[in-house]
Amino acid sequence: MLIGGLLVLAAALGPFAVGGPSPPGPVTLHWWELIPLFALAEVLVVHVEVSRDAHTFTLSELPVVLALLFAPPADLLVARVVGEVIVLLVLERQWGIKLALNVSLFCAETCLALATFRVLGGVAGRVDAPGWTAALVAVCLYSALSVLVVGLVISWHGGSSDRRSLLLIATGTALGNASLAGLASVFLDRDRWAFLPLAILVAVVVLGYRSYTRLSRRYVGLDALYTFTSQTVGVTSTAQAMDVILHSARQVLQATTAAIALRPERPDVAWPWAAVTDALGCDRLPVQVSDRLAAGRRAVVLRADGSDAPLHQALQLLGVRDAVVAPLVDRGGVVGALLLADRVADRVGESGGFGAQDARLLTALTAQAVVALEKGRLIQELSDQVGAREHEALHDSLTGLPNRAMFGRELAVALDRAGDRAGGHAADHGPGGGRQIAVLLMDLDQFKEVNDTLGHHTGDLLLQQIAQRLRESVPAHALVARLGGDEFAVLLPGCDGPDPALRLARHLHDRATEPIGLAGLRLEVGASIGVALHPEHGTDGELLLQRADVAMYAAKEARAQTTLYDPRADWSSPLRLRLATDLRAALAGDGLSVCYQPISRAEDLRVVAVEALCRWQHPELGPLSPEQFIPVAERAGLIRPLTQTVLTRSLRQLVAWREVGVNPRLAVNLSVQILLDTDWPTTALGLLREHGVAPDRLTFEITETGIMSDPQSMISALRELSGHGVRFAVDDFGTGYSSLAYLQQLPVSELKIDKSFVLSLAADPSAATIARSVVDLARNLHLDTVAEGVEDQSALEQLRRMRCDCIQGFHVAPPMPGAHLPGWLAARRPTSGVAPPAIPGQAPGTDRPCAS
Repeated sequence: MLIGGLLVLAAALGPFAVGGPSPPGPVTLHWWELIPLFALAEVLVVHVEVSRDAHTFTLSELPVVLALLFAPPADLLVARVVGEVIVLLVLERQWGIKLALNVSLFCAETCLALATFRVLGGVAGRVDAPGWTAALVAVCLYSALSVLVVGLVISWHGGSSDRRSLLLIATGTALGNASLAGLASVFLDRDRWAFLPLAILVAVVVLGYRSYTRLSRRYVGLDALYTFTSQTVGVTSTAQAMDVILHSARQVLQATTAAIALRPERPDVAWPWAAVTDALGCDRLPVQVSDRLAAGRRAVVLRADGSDAPLHQALQLLGVRDAVVAPLVDRGGVVGALLLADRVADRVGESGGFGAQDARLLTALTAQAVVALEKGRLIQELSDQVGAREHEALHDSLTGLPNRAMFGRELAVALDRAGDRAGGHAADHGPGGGRQIAVLLMDLDQFKEVNDTLGHHTGDLLLQQIAQRLRESVPAHALVARLGGDEFAVLLPGCDGPDPALRLARHLHDRATEPIGLAGLRLEVGASIGVALHPEHGTDGELLLQRADVAMYAAKEARAQTTLYDPRADWSSPLRLRLATDLRAALAGDGLSVCYQPISRAEDLRVVAVEALCRWQHPELGPLSPEQFIPVAERAGLIRPLTQTVLTRSLRQLVAWREVGVNPRLAVNLSVQILLDTDWPTTALGLLREHGVAPDRLTFEITETGIMSDPQSMISALRELSGHGVRFAVDDFGTGYSSLAYLQQLPVSELKIDKSFVLSLAADPSAATIARSVVDLARNLHLDTVAEGVEDQSALEQLRRMRCDCIQGFHVAPPMPGAHLPGWLAARRPTSGVAPPAIPGQAPGTDRPCAS
């Protein structure tokens, strides 16, 4: 289309343009004289670069002006076309459509210049101001048409050009050349041999400019290499190095796209792209290029002229106009390639494509690129190692969960954010929408038994399963961590109070305690979860964790699944510390008292034993139950003196009763800590001898949870005391986890059915089933049974039908001071239908039974 339009323009202007008169003067330039001038002007070109556009401006305006003034119009047209076409064919090797475009452009430009010169009154052979002016305007329009056509070609090939700048440069070049031509015309008009020094001067100026251009390019190349090097200095990863290399190299060579290909380990595999700025026509470096790079280790220029068929085919595969590729070489050889390519037909450079200078510059760039890539790789490896070590330092190696250190860090961050929200720096209430932060602490039950029985490998697998369940069960904004052993923690920010936290705790408990299949077995473990809230229970992370831990142990002791922190159950709280001090003083003085609750045979309600129950009337806090001060005594190291005090007073009371004819057996509660004390059997037997009480008159009660927590460690103490006649009872039976094997091995005489089952006999069939099962179990093991918490005749009748041996509870008698027991026994009649008499000085129901 463009060629046709130019030819139409030339044909339209041609008759008028070439129809002008020949020069009448003595100086006439003929076509055979003009052809060398036009050829020389095409050879002595000037390259002007504007932004990413490059244009080649010839000195054709010089012979054009001279021809306008001294040659016949037809000779100018013929000489222009023939002279410049010879150069294009011989030196530029142009063929086909590009040559046709240039020929049509030469014709159109020349006809436009001739027509303009004639319209403006220019006359060949007359060298004066009107002629010079007409020639100047003609060559300006000539240059404007050239810029317009080149701009259209660039646009149609997908490129862009600064046409305004190029038009100004072309016009300025045309005016300069035309001015030189005007000067030359004066010399020709006066003495044609005077033109020779001017031609030499023009040639020297042109050659000097071209030398300056080459030197300038070398300087630009060095400056670009320095810029490239400085930009690659700060790379910290392979990806960043590739990104910097691609963009910097593309900027230095003014290329459209850039890519890096890495050489694979297998020699028969094509080199894949590791990074590309713009998509290419194929996803790998063509083998025509990679093979030549690997063999020659030097840059390869892909020319659009098709002089090298394999490389030209590679150019077509890439889908680009021109390209240059340089190998990336390190100590081990060629490791990859750096490719720069152009999508437009007109690019910066002498030949409209990449050349030897570009190849040399790219080779220099690739040397620095290899250094940058290696540096990025090393820094990335170091960074990955640091990240891996940091991950190891902040995560549990077994479960992959965050560890205690990371949990503490995230908790501190959450507390800081909560502080900012409280200060009005944030409009929202956190990820969960609430203002509070919940800390959940979970500890597994029976995990030690799994480790001891099935081995630590199975225990590890169990922990991994539990960790996975917890991770899947928490909200997305919550954090699950393993603090160590079988202890897990959950951070729940943005919590709306205790209810959501407790709901999550119950859900986590249910998931954690679901049966797990391991080692061919179906394992079930228990769990206890404590919950503490910020800011209600603490304002710093350490305090919240401590109080969640207190709540967790409270859940264990109460055999509850989940428990919210309660300051009253916190032995480490100021109140508990005060209670420990006051308890020590009460033991040293007379601040503790002992009450006794009768234990009767179920058959006839005859009293056979009494249980000693410790009471503490605090001078300021009032009466405190054993649930409040026994844990304090255990943690403060006072449980031994407390137990010894209760046993001493009870034995003394037993001696006093014996003197008045009352001789029941005595039951005293023992803590697990006491049985782990190797000196306790000696102390207990010494007290029995001191008071003259036979060992078979004493029964020590131990809770089921306590006796099964570490039976191997306490079995020696149990057997030593049992060997002297002391009896043992398992208290609160049915609420814990017992082993029949241990029940057979331990010297246990009786089982006490927990009152929670006895109180529910009438309302809950399952409670009755459990109670009946305990009685049957005890009978089969030749053990006695005692039912705690019997408060009415209905429960008594049910227990009689179950053939339970003994009962204890308010239906028989509440706990009473030791001095009241003989009178109470004398006043009651041991018949099943008669209610027990009241205790002197005590209102009925004021002392409910409680655990001690």
